Amino acid sequence: MNTIRKIGCFYIDGFKEMTIGKTLWIIILCKVFVLFFVLKLFFFPNRLNALPDEAAKGAFVATDLIHRASGSSVGSSATNVGSSATLNANHSLNIQQHGKH
Repeated sequence: MNTIRKIGCFYIDGFKEMTIGKTLWIIILCKVFVLFFVLKLFFFPNRLNALPDEAAKGAFVATDLIHRASGSSVGSSATNVGSSATLNANHSLNIQQHGKH
């Protein structure tokens, strides 16, 4: 336990004595914030929010995974997603009702 405390004190003292390093860490943290939070808002929309219920969401995820595995895509725009997800959900329900896999 004493070794872990010494290592912790070593790093804490090192960060306290930084001059340029603090500025660089602030720049790095700002870049990470932009990459993970701001870009997610604009380039990775939540497509499942456009679907009405849990069954449609489940069907959309299932068909999307199948399409991705086969190399085709379901749709990329938000308006396309709603209509294709509804069609995919209806198709999945029809398959389940008729007992086909």
